[in-house]
Amino acid sequence: MKKETVKSNKSMLEIYKSIRGDWGELNPVTRIAGSKKAYNRHKENQKVRQQIQTYLY
Repeated sequence: MKKETVKSNKSMLEIYKSIRGDWGELNPVTRIAGSKKAYNRHKENQKVRQQIQTYLY
């Protein structure tokens, strides 16, 4: 059996950097999902609009 070589932290960091992808223009901090329990006015307005459209058309 071959012995695995122990790599230094610097070389491991370089390997991980090469594997890891780039976010590009996306900012992951702004991609946090909102709370499901919180009141969402936009969602409530969409429901009302949809009910009105089904009633009128």
